[in-house]
Amino acid sequence: MVDFVKIDGKQIPAKFNHRAKSYWEKSTGLIWSSLFKSENPVVPTVEQSMILCLEVLREGHRRNGDKKKFNITLDDVYDWADDYDLETQITNLIFGIDKDEKK
Repeated sequence: MVDFVKIDGKQIPAKFNHRAKSYWEKSTGLIWSSLFKSENPVVPTVEQSMILCLEVLREGHRRNGDKKKFNITLDDVYDWADDYDLETQITNLIFGIDKDEKK
């Protein structure tokens, strides 16, 4: 199953799974579980958070079966975080938060 985020009125596939976490860990040098330690949890930088968004989108693209080349860049992710609240959309997807539930 692939989830979607909404960017400029379009549904963009997104998938948070072990592959996305693994690529994020390789890209950032962080370990996913270190974010959730009870003592001294690691707090990712903005760039590390944007890289996670990129990996979730990359994995969504792959899992959605799209045969076109994945062409979303880290710059796109930064822009979408500013313009469409992408980081919140991805965070909600990761933690299973339905935006309609929060109201």
